[in-house]
Order: sequence, then C-alpha cells, then structure tokens
Amino acid sequence: MYQLALTERSSQPYGKLQPLAKFQTNQSGAAIVTTLEPIGQVVKGDAGAQSRRYLVIVPLKDDVPGMRVQIQLQSMSK
Repeated sequence: MYQLALTERSSQPYGKLQPLAKFQTNQSGAAIVTTLEPIGQVVKGDAGAQSRRYLVIVPLKDDVPGMRVQIQLQSMSK
C-alpha cells in the first residue's frame, strides 16, 4: 500500500506530509490514483496563501508512512 501526499520541500527535511490518496499497485508496479481536486492546482497553491508544495509517494505499513520513494522535482507547467 502506498500514499500520494504533498510535502513542503523537495529535499530533506521534507516538512509536514499532507495525505491526498492511498493506493495499491498491480503486479507490474502500476496504479491509477484518483483525487478529489486537480493535483496541479493543489501543488501550486494560492498566490498569497501558501508556498509551493511537492508531490511525494510514500509506502504505508500499518497506515504509518515510510521513507519517501518518489518526489516531484520539476515544476508543473501551466
């Protein structure tokens, strides 16, 4: 089981983890994750409200997040 989440920074220390969705991969390691709002808007944030956040994928064991296994490094295009 994995979790798609947002974090405050793209490198350690990553900061607070904000969970978006839990998902499980198939035998090939692929998965489709559904979120409630467009991820691009959530990652960019509002102009004055909050700084940029980064998408991360973390493994879950007993609903406890582990080390980040994939981190968004490049900015998303408009």
